[in-house]
Amino acid sequence: MLNHFGAFHPLFAYYPRTALQGTQETLIEVYAPTGQLAEWTPGVGMSDTTTTLVWRGHGRVQPNIDWRARDRDFAGELTATHAVRVQLGINKNHVGAVLDGAGKIVTYGDDPTFAKDFIVKVVETQVSGAQGLVGLPMVVRNALVSDMPWVYNLLCDAGTR
Repeated sequence: MLNHFGAFHPLFAYYPRTALQGTQETLIEVYAPTGQLAEWTPGVGMSDTTTTLVWRGHGRVQPNIDWRARDRDFAGELTATHAVRVQLGINKNHVGAVLDGAGKIVTYGDDPTFAKDFIVKVVETQVSGAQGLVGLPMVVRNALVSDMPWVYNLLCDAGTR
């Protein structure tokens, strides 16, 4: 016999949230393309105005194990491995965050609308085996809307030339 809540507890959909947030041990930055070209200035060097930082915070990086993970080739040459899933907390953006006098976040910055061709960089990680991703630019190929209302899923290419 079912109680008045039905077959599932009312908070059933939120149970995975705690586990997922507990595994977000990687500091991640996300950059949006600006559409500008890099320019060489004599005596100064290359300007880097091709991207702008739009998201910074903690997230989760893992191999992408679903059907979208695949090698991509062009004319028989491997061009990319679509193999990294990056999960970012919704409403946890440190870019534009407001801090109190003690340096604690009072309110987080607005989340961008993630899109294809954004650049994801792992700044630092405590995850064993993920240290090889630190500093490696990964290109977003699919910015999924997750069925979990507290996380963004970004499917990235690693090893893109």
